[in-house]
Amino acid sequence: MTFWLLPVLTAVGVLLIVIPKPAPSLSERVGRYLEPARVPARDHHQAIASRLSKAGLTWTYAEWRLRNIMAAATGAMVGLLIARGDMFIAGPERSAPGLALTGAFAGVLFFRMWVTRRTERRSQQLKEELPLLTDTLLIQIMSGESIIQAIERMVSIGAGVGTGELARALSRYRSGESITDSLEQAANDTAQPEARRLYDLLATGHHTGGRLAGHLIELSRDYRATLERELITEGGKRAVAVYAPILGLMIPVTLIFLVYPALAGLRQLAQQ
Repeated sequence: MTFWLLPVLTAVGVLLIVIPKPAPSLSERVGRYLEPARVPARDHHQAIASRLSKAGLTWTYAEWRLRNIMAAATGAMVGLLIARGDMFIAGPERSAPGLALTGAFAGVLFFRMWVTRRTERRSQQLKEELPLLTDTLLIQIMSGESIIQAIERMVSIGAGVGTGELARALSRYRSGESITDSLEQAANDTAQPEARRLYDLLATGHHTGGRLAGHLIELSRDYRATLERELITEGGKRAVAVYAPILGLMIPVTLIFLVYPALAGLRQLAQQ
C-alpha cells in the first residue's frame, strides 16, 4: 500500500507544479496594494466625522477639508498683507513667502482650535444637562412608555446638546438602523464621556430589558453628585482668584502700618 502511495503523491505534486495557476484579475493584483491604504483612510474619515459630531457640526468630510483650505488661504492672505506693509528688514519680496506659509499654518491652527473650543463648550453644557435629561427619561419610562417613545417625547419637548444627540440617534433609527446600534453610535460620538453611560444603559435596557428605572435613578444620583463636586471645586477656585489680589494688597499695606511706627521710634531714639 505504501509502495503505491508514494508514486501517486509524487505525480500529484508534479502536476500541481506543472499546471499553471489561473492569472489573478486586475482588481486582485491592485487591491492588495490599495487595501492597506484604504483602511487608514476610512479610519481617518470616521475620526473626523466623530470629531465634527462632538462639535455639533453637520459637515461632510469634503466640507471639512474645504474649510481647512479656506482657513489656510485666509491666513496666507493676512500674511501677505503684513508683508506688503514693509515691516521687515528683509523687504516685502523676501518676507512674503515665509509670512504666507506662517499665515496659512496659523489659519488652520486657529480654525481647529475653534472646533476644539466648541467641543469643550458643548461637553460642559451636556454635563450640566445630564441630570435633568436622565430624570426626564426616567419619568417617561416609569409612566409606561418604551425607550423609543421616551426618546421621541424627549426630542419633541426638549432642547440642548443632549436632546440634539438623541435626535440624531432617533434619525438613524428611523432611517433603518436598530435603536441599539443608534444609541451605541451616539455613545461613540457624544461630546461628553459621562453621557456614554446613559446611552449605553438605554441601549442595553432596550436589548435585554431589566430594571431600567432603578439604574436610571442611580445614574441620575451619580450625575448630580459629580456635578455638585465640580461646582464646589469651581467655587473654591473662583474664591481664591477673587481673594488672592485683595490679600496681596492688604498684607503689604498692613505690614507697612505695623512696622513704620516702630521704625520711626527707633530713628528718634538713635537721633537722641
